[in-house]
Amino acid sequence: MPKESSPGWVYGPIFTLPVTAAMIAGTSQIIYVTSLSPGFKCAIDKVTFVPTVELAGAGGAQTINVRKGAADGTVLCSLALAIANKAVSVVSSGAVAAADKDTAYLRSDSDTISIEMAASGTAFSAGSGVLTVWGRSRPQAAN
Repeated sequence: MPKESSPGWVYGPIFTLPVTAAMIAGTSQIIYVTSLSPGFKCAIDKVTFVPTVELAGAGGAQTINVRKGAADGTVLCSLALAIANKAVSVVSSGAVAAADKDTAYLRSDSDTISIEMAASGTAFSAGSGVLTVWGRSRPQAAN
């Protein structure tokens, strides 16, 4: 892993995932990504969802979690998709809680994130979008 070169932070997307209608159509847990290593030290800040096709379905509501480690790891942030925000341009989780900032920092190559839809909610009948995990990292120095 490269050394960090500066006290400043670089902010941006860590991981982007296209979400299809089939990925939000059920009510069982669905693991979208398991144990992804970004390959650099970073801190996870939030997750956002941008609809590309309007969400549909009576009472549709799902919770998407970003976890540290495997699919049963510590929840860093959650995103609540609901039919009420189907036409909103961006649905955001808000920031990782201050108490969890240390947990949300990925310090080594063995630190990973997983993304899952929780086993609950009401299925959507249509819709899709792009899920983005946002974070920050220090600039990397050349070896």
